[in-house]
Amino acid sequence: MRFYAYKKINIFIAVMFFLLQLSNIVYAETESELLYLSSIDSYDAFKYEDSIKKLLGAIEKEPNVAKYHHLLAKSYGKEAEKSGWLKAVRYAKKTLHHLELASKLDVNNIEILKDLMKYYNDAPMFLGGSSKKASKIETKIKVIQSKN
Repeated sequence: MRFYAYKKINIFIAVMFFLLQLSNIVYAETESELLYLSSIDSYDAFKYEDSIKKLLGAIEKEPNVAKYHHLLAKSYGKEAEKSGWLKAVRYAKKTLHHLELASKLDVNNIEILKDLMKYYNDAPMFLGGSSKKASKIETKIKVIQSKN
């Protein structure tokens, strides 16, 4: 009888530990999503630096979410538009990095692909601009749209 009660306690502790770990996972996902939603509000209010900080926090918790990288790229792009030349170059490189990453994480997202294509068309070559890359993305978008 004593052995049976000991075994029940161990099972109970193991289940409680598992539930505790599960709640931490759910909390982390919720926290990153809350940061993302808050960053949308900041972006819409033209507070791009605030949006960037929140998105970096969300990406730290969940690095493989395309929409986080996409909005981060757009926020960097807006900061580049209103910055001096040296800062703009730095922001433009970050914009490209996160657009490319977002497009790899969600390969069929037309909105991301259009933003990346626009970057390639608009940016000078020394910042990663390329009409060839833009053309390839345009073809890819047409293929995706034809399937839908």
